[in-house]
Amino acid sequence: MKNISIKIFLFVIFIFGIFSCQNQVVKLKQQRYEEKCFLVPADTAKGSLNVKVEVEYPSAFTSAAVLDSIRRTLLFNMFGEQYVNVPFDSVAQIYVQNATSDYKKESLEDLRRFEQMEPNFQLGEYQQSIEGFALFNDAHLFVYGYTRYEYSGGAHGSNYTFYFNFDLTNGRWLGENDIFVNEYQQPLVELIKNTILEANKLPTLDNSYYLIDSIKPNGNFYISDEGITYLFNIYEIAPYYVGQTEVFLPYSKLKGIIRKDSPVSYLVASAK
Repeated sequence: MKNISIKIFLFVIFIFGIFSCQNQVVKLKQQRYEEKCFLVPADTAKGSLNVKVEVEYPSAFTSAAVLDSIRRTLLFNMFGEQYVNVPFDSVAQIYVQNATSDYKKESLEDLRRFEQMEPNFQLGEYQQSIEGFALFNDAHLFVYGYTRYEYSGGAHGSNYTFYFNFDLTNGRWLGENDIFVNEYQQPLVELIKNTILEANKLPTLDNSYYLIDSIKPNGNFYISDEGITYLFNIYEIAPYYVGQTEVFLPYSKLKGIIRKDSPVSYLVASAK
């Protein structure tokens, strides 16, 4: 009987441990809203805007203050200051409706003006989308990214991706100064440049299409259990046709410049 009681006790502790660990991570929900708006409904060829928002959003966490800090940071950066106090579970619909309303107001004036010169003038099919996604989520860190795409005429649209790394002890958005030692800039620049060289099998960046002086830490990075990945968006360090440049830096190469009290120290210690 005593052995049975001990087994039941250990089983309860095990189950409690599992649920405790689960409660320490940020819980997520999926949200999607899309709408296509025609500038002149009676003549759909005159112009249109298709807006789509598809995001994973932080829905629950053990600390309400931390969750609120994360939400407000994401809402401000993804949608704008006017959306900071909008409930995250309804922001997709509100943003899409506002975007289509603004499009009608602004574009109708342009259409009428150009039609005076050319009756058959068309504004074309515009597009706008925001996609938000979690990248890393454990008891210490919550890492999130979002991609914004816009096309409003011309040869091509624009596509940008941005990342956010949150310390779950306080909800702070982590920057390079929170992770690296004081004199990190130059060693980090060299690591980024050397990684780009290796990826492109180049002996030097001189005479390449990269803007050498623009290659430096830009704050746009995401943390994983294997290392830190920097992202440079279009035009940032190279011409448009190069696209985005992603630079993965394993912890084995970063150990010398990561602070011992850094929020990622536990990942550095466990990395292979």
